[in-house]
Amino acid sequence: MSVSYVDMVKDEFSFLMSDFFFAVIKAEEDPVRYLYHGVVVFESPDAIVSMAVEKGTPHSAYITRKVDKAGDRWRRDHGIYLDWIVEYKTTSPAERLILLSASPDDERDALEVEGRRYMENARPLRAGGAESISERVRQVLADESRLLRRHCREILSGDFREWLDLHEYNLRRSLVRQLRTMRRSGKSTSLEKMEEDSGESLEYLTALRREYHRA
Repeated sequence: MSVSYVDMVKDEFSFLMSDFFFAVIKAEEDPVRYLYHGVVVFESPDAIVSMAVEKGTPHSAYITRKVDKAGDRWRRDHGIYLDWIVEYKTTSPAERLILLSASPDDERDALEVEGRRYMENARPLRAGGAESISERVRQVLADESRLLRRHCREILSGDFREWLDLHEYNLRRSLVRQLRTMRRSGKSTSLEKMEEDSGESLEYLTALRREYHRA
């Protein structure tokens, strides 16, 4: 008998409902191949936590403020993946400076930080080792649940005082990674130009800066 992805998510993330007043507002899965496709969305008065699996591979939890969900103002949800929140909260200020640097001189150090973090924080179950797909998905969900409880209690409680800092880090980190990839392929651009071209992501960040009085 196949294991239901929706049931696994509800089980591993039951603390969202018992401790933080979330409710399940969406639960979908492939009616035949349960772990081929599935989506479960939890919502509280303040936040949204979305879980998804594609072709047996679970995605990192996606966390959004309820006021930032797609609608009249934004074309898409403006949340942050749990992986990025964990990176932000488990790196030192010095490491973050290196990871966010657009200078070619810092690229080697950035790769060393990334490599060291991977060895220290890698989730081996994501790379295999489980006896079945359902076991692997269950173990990844348990890992996500543990990290969400450890690093996002304030957000889950509706405290978003770090939300702007997380988005500042998220956007620049993403752009710097893209910039390094482009450099390796021989393409020329600048971080400033890439930020200007980031569309609604920059528009949202600019709105956040005004909201947090850092414009």
